[in-house]
Amino acid sequence: MKKRGGGAKKALGLIFGMGMGVALGILLVRIIDLDAIKQMGFGEFLLFYGALILAMAVALVLQFAIHEAGHLVCGLISGYRFSSYRLGSLMVLKKDGRLCLRRLSMPGTGGQCLMLPPGSPDGGFPVILFNLGGVIANLLAAAVSACLLPLAGGHKAVAAFLGGMAFFGVMLALVNGIPMRGSAVPNDGWNALNLGKDKLARRSFWVQLSVNAALVDGMRMKDMPDEWFELPPDDRLDETFAATLAVFAENRMMDRHDFGDALQLANKLLADGAGTVELHRPLVACDRVFCRLMLGLEPGEEELDEKDAAQYLKMLSDNPSVQRTRYALAVLVHGDPEEAQRIRGQFEKTARTYPTEADIAAERELMALVD
Repeated sequence: MKKRGGGAKKALGLIFGMGMGVALGILLVRIIDLDAIKQMGFGEFLLFYGALILAMAVALVLQFAIHEAGHLVCGLISGYRFSSYRLGSLMVLKKDGRLCLRRLSMPGTGGQCLMLPPGSPDGGFPVILFNLGGVIANLLAAAVSACLLPLAGGHKAVAAFLGGMAFFGVMLALVNGIPMRGSAVPNDGWNALNLGKDKLARRSFWVQLSVNAALVDGMRMKDMPDEWFELPPDDRLDETFAATLAVFAENRMMDRHDFGDALQLANKLLADGAGTVELHRPLVACDRVFCRLMLGLEPGEEELDEKDAAQYLKMLSDNPSVQRTRYALAVLVHGDPEEAQRIRGQFEKTARTYPTEADIAAERELMALVD
């Protein structure tokens, strides 16, 4: 599972990180009174330094929250309906008219706001304001904080908080606003740029949001409308939105136990040059291994140990589909009942707080096939 343009992305990321580090250092120098620090004892200095770090950490978390809130507000303005709001691994979702707290980790994302879009997949629906809502909210919060910063006076922790709000607001606006395909998923700027000019991309975006909303409501993928999962042409699978639409179709095949078709599509999605984003690739690889097991073929589990896949799978260790595949390998290949029972226990623990019961039900059926 080779990455496309990985070296260029790493170089750009390093340059950007160094630039942000220099800017943050300049900000701290302006906030901190070096002469006052020289007169502090060691303990007083640690308390002072800790307060500054805490203030800036709170500012960073708050800007992440503001970013997702920006998507929420701009989505509501655009006619979208609330589905879920995630900050870190904590998710609030709306189910049966009530707000529920669940847990979900997605590597490479600090949060996510998912909403049900208006209109139809092939019709017109607004996309720009919703996608850029987080960037707008970050910049507004940064501007307000920068205006308030001179009023902090000698309150260094307050100054650090306001300075952090200004700095991290601009940083998140740049990271999310400058169009980039991203290491895990495309960013907001990429979405806004591509959705405005590509009918297939818009359809993919609408389907992704609608499928997620239906899953939150308890609907299994196998029961969703067939037209949502029409496959894009093979010659477009090197594009991110087309590949993501195909990933959802592959997920539905798994729910319908169409393992032959799912295996064929997974092979296409994992081919060199395919546009499948790095967050999806190891999950599709897990499905491919599982399909091979169900079809009586060699499992090909070595692909899960490849460097890039293993890194993501480690971060996705509490993902139900990863646990299901590990369970199948323990039972059908390694013949290790103790390991299988340990993985089953992990799965049940995940199931208690996982946001979509429909996904858990689908994975239980697949594990039952293993048994």
